[in-house]
Amino acid sequence: MQFIAVIGFYTIWVTPIIFVVNLIGAIKAIKEGRQTEKYTIACCISLMLIVIPIYMMLMYI
Repeated sequence: MQFIAVIGFYTIWVTPIIFVVNLIGAIKAIKEGRQTEKYTIACCISLMLIVIPIYMMLMYI
């Protein structure tokens, strides 16, 4: 269980960067009229990678 908490802690610090980069890419794609599906999927996955470890860490504490 300690291993999962450590992985969750590091995931919380890395995935917001990925989320913001994908969000900026999606906004640029919307402005340019391109497809936003890949950015939307990447944002959803990275958001879940932020939310799930936070929940697990809160349950661990």
